[in-house]
Amino acid sequence: MRSISMFLAVVALLIGTAFAQVSVNGSYEFSRVYTNGQTINSNPGWNASLNVPVYKSFGLLSQFSGTDANIDGQTVSFNTFGEGIQFQPRKGKFLRPYANFVVADARFSVDSISVNKLAETVGTGVDFAISKHLALRGGVEYLHTSLPYTTSGLNGIRPLVGITYRF
Repeated sequence: MRSISMFLAVVALLIGTAFAQVSVNGSYEFSRVYTNGQTINSNPGWNASLNVPVYKSFGLLSQFSGTDANIDGQTVSFNTFGEGIQFQPRKGKFLRPYANFVVADARFSVDSISVNKLAETVGTGVDFAISKHLALRGGVEYLHTSLPYTTSGLNGIRPLVGITYRF
């Protein structure tokens, strides 16, 4: 019984210290993708993430994003939902750089047809602190996935700017 109590106390302590550094981000993004020799610019989109630190400067990252683009007269919606890791040193007070890697589900939708594909993103950027809990985020992500019904890959750059709230 004593070992169970000790285990629960350690888990509660770890969860409490991790929760003190949990961060939520909401950003504006613009995607520029390349496929089959074509360049496609998206309409303005959004990106949201939740980072829960688990060990020192490493955290588990949940990331969601959405945008659309006009391709050959049709509007194609592109959404991602993924999980990954984020490295963000805790030492910086004003500037806090970060790097992340996410494996995601990419969903392409046209009219009533939707197709899901595997996607990977690698990103980096910096949070500029404006107060104890708020920061402005600037970053860029590289996105890779394959296109539905083809063997072609889709590679893209997604600059993003937003607000981060740190609990």
